[in-house]
Amino acid sequence: MNERLKTCCFSGHRDLPRDEIADLQVRLTTEIKKLIKNGVTRFIAGGAVGFDMMAAICVLNLKSDGFSELHLTLALPCAHHYRKWPKADQQMLLHLLERSDEVVFVSMEYLPGCMQKRNRYMVDRSEYLLCYHTKPSGGTAYTVDYAKKCGLTVCNVAQYRQLSLPI
Repeated sequence: MNERLKTCCFSGHRDLPRDEIADLQVRLTTEIKKLIKNGVTRFIAGGAVGFDMMAAICVLNLKSDGFSELHLTLALPCAHHYRKWPKADQQMLLHLLERSDEVVFVSMEYLPGCMQKRNRYMVDRSEYLLCYHTKPSGGTAYTVDYAKKCGLTVCNVAQYRQLSLPI
């Protein structure tokens, strides 16, 4: 069976509205559980601050809560892309790297376009995209557009009521 058919990737903004974070975690966890019910066991997160980290944490928490079949891949744009991040964000990423099942670097060094290459890598290996998309441009907009062109089912948890996956 094609592994793409059991895989979901994530894309979202780095800056999340503080007053929405708790609700967003619930919506994201609900959609991940729906995907699991539909046979999805593989998840790919991009390793960025914000939504990417939130999604990776949700998958790891579900894995710890009895969904041991889940597999989390962190797809990073390049080695050490987080060097200039605040210390707390660096520590969180290092914690996620330790707990994930697989880490993929799409480039060993920073090169122009490596972020988009990472996003295409995730989409090209997925059937679903769960995203937090509220801005008309940027990396998430690029990834959502690319995912739609590739025929992925896209669920935007920022517009939860309209695009929720079927139960």
